[in-house]
Amino acid sequence: MLVEPINPKIVTILTTYKCSAACKECCFQCTPKITVRLSYEEIESFILEAHSNFKDSLELCVFTGGECTLLGEDLFKAIELVKNLGMKSRIVTNASWAKTKKAADRMIDKLLDSGLNEINYSTGDNHQEWVPFESIINACEASCNRELITLVSIESFADSTFSYEDFVNNDRIKYIKEKTGCLSEVKASWISLKNPKTIEKSGRELDETYNFQPCDSVLNFLGINPLGNVINCCGLTMEYIPSMKAGKYQKGLLKEMYYNNFNDFMKIWLKVDGPEKILYYAYQKNKNLEKYIKSIVHPCQACAIIYKNPEVRETLNNHYKEIVTSTIIKYENMKNSYKITP
Repeated sequence: MLVEPINPKIVTILTTYKCSAACKECCFQCTPKITVRLSYEEIESFILEAHSNFKDSLELCVFTGGECTLLGEDLFKAIELVKNLGMKSRIVTNASWAKTKKAADRMIDKLLDSGLNEINYSTGDNHQEWVPFESIINACEASCNRELITLVSIESFADSTFSYEDFVNNDRIKYIKEKTGCLSEVKASWISLKNPKTIEKSGRELDETYNFQPCDSVLNFLGINPLGNVINCCGLTMEYIPSMKAGKYQKGLLKEMYYNNFNDFMKIWLKVDGPEKILYYAYQKNKNLEKYIKSIVHPCQACAIIYKNPEVRETLNNHYKEIVTSTIIKYENMKNSYKITP
């Protein structure tokens, strides 16, 4: 391996690409018509092997999708399994199940009885075509009244109808926050997959004043998607980047598949500098790439450009050796804050 590995902190289970919504800009193109999902046996096998190999570092298991609550009892059993293994659990959901206060209460009670520790809701223009904001409010009320840690992710892009301010200024939301102290929210940059004008309006240019951040996904977690592929990243553009898939999950090989990532210099580079800084580095070496740094809305967008654009790839291939040593040094400094492999 190029470097000493960092053991993963997170297990991510992309349970299904079936969803109760069909958001036109969904990063995984999920719809109610898609049936592909992991069985409970597949989920159990993956979690048990991950825990067996990395129990000293794993802290959290995230269930997402698609809409993970469509798994019903299989989801509740998986959450209970995670609890029994001594890890925390989180689900990401659109709250389509919270059409009424009573329905919201029932779902949250089931999730809490299973041992859930955190819940994340998603809302905004795209989601609200399928799930009304009223459902999000019902869900927030149900989870916060039961002191379940709750985060709402709000789609953020230029010209959006529903804004972050609309959420935080809603009277019911303000009451829930003041009463319980369990609710927080975050702006979620929305990558438009079909409308380049949305990115042009919403993004900003990479320059020396940009707040470059390391990638907090790669080399930090173990993941599996609904097709049974071990994934190296859970980012928005992951499915479009072949390098972010390690291959089909095979029992007994998970540790080897994870450690193989540390033979890949690009993933190490992403870990310490992040995709936006790498894309800006490519531009500094090749001014013909200026158009690719003009409007960046999300790190995953920059990552897709790095991996998918031939000219960017060629530029990085011609110049990456200039920063190998400094990147490895930064990685070595970073890993001191992680639990690492013996």
